[in-house]
Amino acid sequence: MGKMKIGGVLLLLALLTGAEMLWADDAANPFGPPPVTVDAVNQAFGIPLWNGETPLWDEEAGAVAARLGCPPESKTSTQSSFRLYAKETVRLFGARPYSVALYGQDGKTDRLSIVFANPGDFDFKNATEKDFDAAVKNDADTIAQALTDLLGSPSYLNFGSGTLQERMRRWDWNGHAFLLASPQQKYVVLRLLPAAVADKFGQADALPNGELRDLLASRVQHRDNGDVVIGDIPMVDQGPKGYCVPATWERYLRYQTIPADMYVLAMAGGTTQDGGTVVSAMVAAADQLVRSRGLQIVAEPAQLTVQQIARNIDQGLPMMWTCYCPRDLEKKFTLRSLARRKVTDWTDYTAKLQAEREAAPAYRSLDSPGHMRMIVGYNAQTDEIAISDSWGEVAAERWITPEEARVVTQDNIYVIRW
Repeated sequence: MGKMKIGGVLLLLALLTGAEMLWADDAANPFGPPPVTVDAVNQAFGIPLWNGETPLWDEEAGAVAARLGCPPESKTSTQSSFRLYAKETVRLFGARPYSVALYGQDGKTDRLSIVFANPGDFDFKNATEKDFDAAVKNDADTIAQALTDLLGSPSYLNFGSGTLQERMRRWDWNGHAFLLASPQQKYVVLRLLPAAVADKFGQADALPNGELRDLLASRVQHRDNGDVVIGDIPMVDQGPKGYCVPATWERYLRYQTIPADMYVLAMAGGTTQDGGTVVSAMVAAADQLVRSRGLQIVAEPAQLTVQQIARNIDQGLPMMWTCYCPRDLEKKFTLRSLARRKVTDWTDYTAKLQAEREAAPAYRSLDSPGHMRMIVGYNAQTDEIAISDSWGEVAAERWITPEEARVVTQDNIYVIRW
């Protein structure tokens, strides 16, 4: 009997081993597929992004950004971002990325957005629309195949809301959701999010309006020289393309604790590579997003007085402003703002501004490029306005006079309020 038992065990083991071999390439394998290793994911990604088994969301954002080669873009008290406009030779999941952006929240990695072929960054000077269409299809197919080979067939979900919604293919691994979208074959984006966030279709929890009011009001800074300026506005560098409108809206939405991506916003606003944007379409798309948070976008006539600006800034509400950009006047704004940082005699400074106010009409030029920027502060004593542009930290705060602002203004200003 003992020998028969032993033989039976051996036979059972042989059968099980054989079953494992038979099921090795079969989706019905009751033992499940072997786990996908960190090395395998790093190899497919194209760089060693994962450092052992630790999920990206448990790591410091700066450490993950360093492995990506992404330089810092912005840092506030709660948010950070890192962005790389990649060289032509870089490949991730077998395709060429143009923009690699990593976002942090409270020091930890929050999400990663990688944009591949897209109309803003594509080299149309040396290629045709047909070439672009082929690049979009090739990138989407290449990335999807790489992820399928690695993680199996994807599931599908609708990500975002309203006109900013994207149809996504989703793969999951070790608490990470890989989301691939190519809406209307217009661009290709791969996002990495915590799986729990992807489960909620990208809808982050909204702050109650009362808490949001208090948070925004706490960001208003009062300086000894009379400057009243909003702090903690994230910076977005639009890069070498005319994405001032979507980049500035991304900044404003993220300031309001609403996740946003300038490439998705550009799609909604019909933004072209040289900067043409249908502002009304952009506002309508953004308004759908903010209304889901119990907020709204309000348009105001651009009076551009310190009094009008103060009503919004004192509540912690930046103002979106469409204007023109005469090159000579922009240079003057920058040089004056740099010199302003060293001013100690503000009475003398204010007196000297009078000549600048009188010279403003000479810069009126409706042939200048159209632009969108934020108004982020004011000084009632010197009668100045603080502006902020999506050109990197060097343009985070500059100062102009209301007379100069009225010379270059276009139409309305827009404010997100409750």
